[in-house]
Amino acid sequence: TEIAERIGKHVSRIVEDGDTIQVGYGSIPNAILSNLSSKNDLGVHTELFTEGIAELMKMGVVTNCKKTIDRDKTVAAFCMGKKKTYDFINDKPCIEFRSIDYTNNPAVISRIRNITAINSALEIDLTGQATAESIGRTFYSGIGGQADFMRGAALTEEGKTILVLQSTAQDGTVSRIVPFLKEGAGVTLTRGDIHYVVTEYGIAYIHGKNIRERAMALISI
Repeated sequence: TEIAERIGKHVSRIVEDGDTIQVGYGSIPNAILSNLSSKNDLGVHTELFTEGIAELMKMGVVTNCKKTIDRDKTVAAFCMGKKKTYDFINDKPCIEFRSIDYTNNPAVISRIRNITAINSALEIDLTGQATAESIGRTFYSGIGGQADFMRGAALTEEGKTILVLQSTAQDGTVSRIVPFLKEGAGVTLTRGDIHYVVTEYGIAYIHGKNIRERAMALISI
């Protein structure tokens, strides 16, 4: 969608040449990957291998040559894609599938010097707490791997954490950026886990800011 594409363009401003990326799944992550085609020497250490990652590898954007661990290897735990994605990964020594206790281990992730973890949420409050699991008492998902990757990336030198979300829901009638998470919502990411928050309206950097500064930055997007 146009909104996902705008979010993807904003994220591409944060991702730098040589970064190792982790990206979740969905329309926004796909748009993010499609906007990284002008980058150089990206690495991949992620939970999910997608068609977008395969395309970046075909284009020579993902080379993994700058990774501090698993150099020259795209590392993932599982794959979801079209048949051409599975044909691409077949018999590729440069793609390595590892178990979740390796790919999602914050201690392993923190050894990747310049990893950029990119994940999405359902709702974020003005202090920076986010839920990717539920709206109030209604559950949509589980914690998944995003907390592992975001915390691992926050621990490493030059690591970055990016939370992406559409600014509104229900055809623009409900804000996803709220004063407080709804009662009963699970806090998937604490206010210390997130560096950047990106919506279709721009980028807010909240790491290290006090509560008022965080609120003003989030209101601006």
